[in-house]
Amino acid sequence: MLDRVTRYTREVWAEARKIVWLSRRQTLIYSLVVVVAVAVLAGCMYAFDELVNLISHGIITAA
Repeated sequence: MLDRVTRYTREVWAEARKIVWLSRRQTLIYSLVVVVAVAVLAGCMYAFDELVNLISHGIITAA
């Protein structure tokens, strides 16, 4: 049992050494891309919501 745990731990460390971490600059750029994409998507959703609200309000008041 202990032998299997030791082998598993050794294999996990061997795989962890293969990880290639992003540089600080890459992390910053990718984070900014995500923030901008979320802001654009939020703006589009807000505009669509306002459009649907105006249309539904116009239908309700016209009836």
